Amino acid sequence: MKNYAELLLKNESYRKYVSCLAELEKERKFCHHDKKHFIEVASLASWAASICRVPHEPQLIMLAALLHDIGRVHGSEHHAKASIGIAKELMLQLRVPEDLQIRVVDLIEAHTIKDDRRNAIKTYDQLRDALKELDEVDRLVYIFAWADNRVRQCFACDAAGECYWDDRRKNMEPINYEVFKI
Repeated sequence: MKNYAELLLKNESYRKYVSCLAELEKERKFCHHDKKHFIEVASLASWAASICRVPHEPQLIMLAALLHDIGRVHGSEHHAKASIGIAKELMLQLRVPEDLQIRVVDLIEAHTIKDDRRNAIKTYDQLRDALKELDEVDRLVYIFAWADNRVRQCFACDAAGECYWDDRRKNMEPINYEVFKI
């Protein structure tokens, strides 16, 4: 199978979107939505899926991570919907198989759904227990959205006190990978 994430990173249209997003967020004091964030989301989601034994394709997670916030070039409100439109356009350019496109869109679509319980998950046991209630597809969606939130380093952010995120959603401690041991 082609490495669509690699092709996406080399795609001129994608690079323009990422550059535009960087320019828009240049003066932003809160979290940025850049390649570093995208890669962190992909890494944590892949790691969590592996440790929780949730079947996943790294390419699916990487594509979704690279595209999930790209719609912020059109503003932050309803950015998931805008990200889906851009993602579809870019995946068509890359000739991503339709079944993979659908799954990428599913991950992007769900990443902004508010879920206080998901935002409070700090240990493997809590994540595993939350996943028990879900089917296989929804587990990966849940993990992806959790990773998108959890990679934020609120504990080290100078603007944490001014952030619009609810205090329960903020990550005031780094991820303790030790508590995720099986």
